[in-house]
Amino acid sequence: MKREGLFDLNDVFKSAAHWRMRAEEMRTIAEDALDPTARAMMLRIAADYDRLAKHSEASLDSMARLAADYDNLARRAEDGAACELSSG
Repeated sequence: MKREGLFDLNDVFKSAAHWRMRAEEMRTIAEDALDPTARAMMLRIAADYDRLAKHSEASLDSMARLAADYDNLARRAEDGAACELSSG
């Protein structure tokens, strides 16, 4: 029996804009909170969302660098294969 919906990998890699929007929503809710403990908790959650946004950006940058490295390696391999064919 397969469990569905427990964990979606796409949720981990949501865009930085998504996490910033969630942080702003949490700050807006915190402004209206009457309980100082609840307000503090909500502001900590907002800060966590901000950290997720930064992590999302860093992951995206890292993935872009890896893709560029892969493209460069693939191009060099193709160029090397073409040179071997023309000299052989």
